Amino acid sequence: MFDVCIVGSGPAGMTAALYTARAGRTAVVLEEKTVGGQMAETSVIENMPGSPNAEGWELAMKLSQQVTDLEVETVYEKATAIESLGDHVAVTTETGQVIEAGRLILAPGVKRRQLGVPGEDRLRGRGVGYCAVCDGAFFKGKVVAVSGGGNTALEDALYLAGLCEKVYLVVRKNYCRGQESLQKRVREKENIEILYESRITRILGEDKVSGVMVEGPEGEKEIALSGVFVAIGLSPDPALFRDVVELTPEGYIETDEDMRTSDPLIFAAGDIRRKEIRQIVTALSDGAIAAEMAGRSLSE
Repeated sequence: MFDVCIVGSGPAGMTAALYTARAGRTAVVLEEKTVGGQMAETSVIENMPGSPNAEGWELAMKLSQQVTDLEVETVYEKATAIESLGDHVAVTTETGQVIEAGRLILAPGVKRRQLGVPGEDRLRGRGVGYCAVCDGAFFKGKVVAVSGGGNTALEDALYLAGLCEKVYLVVRKNYCRGQESLQKRVREKENIEILYESRITRILGEDKVSGVMVEGPEGEKEIALSGVFVAIGLSPDPALFRDVVELTPEGYIETDEDMRTSDPLIFAAGDIRRKEIRQIVTALSDGAIAAEMAGRSLSE
């Protein structure tokens, strides 16, 4: 049995593993996909203290290597069930493996929201994407659209502008919500066109994306393009822990400032918990606090 089981290997989860191992406790990380979470999908991170203009994937790999060097085991399986047993927790994976640990730290992050328009599901992976850094290279020299007005959408538009002939940034409101520094850079890019008060109503194409229908102040119009990147925000997926810990109406985990949940054996860190600011630096902090408090809980 492990001292601590950590679900998720984003910045919160990996920091929790790092602090757990450095405290001399055994830890195991459960990861459904690849290490790094959304940090690994971010092209350039400009607000990381001490590491300006850092590549997201590079930071993710460095953090992962730190954890690996401390002999923390990573299991690449999806967690499908959690059982709190009074003095320890059992986590079941998709293959039926049961991992037992004295304490559990939930750090699965959140998922990107979908547009929910005709054509999105059918053309996902065939021109519709949710990670510009992951898939942008496929659209080199082509015309694409980014839907969203926050930091992620602005970052995606800037990244794609360096690869694509033209980028349409489709924003629902008459302003962007992202950082002013990012907005300024977007406005200065000659091959980015911002469509304010607009929304994508349909994604067109048979075997691959050929265009979008956009509804704006002057009505609906068709725009020919090859790719659509959706960056309209994040949402939690509480299916794993819905009946285990207390949640907000939106599905985020309720915690106190020590990352404790409603179950004394379970802690939560990162974007999955109720909080005002979801950034890499706050996820790192959450992970460190969760590991420290989980360790104290084991000692007590």
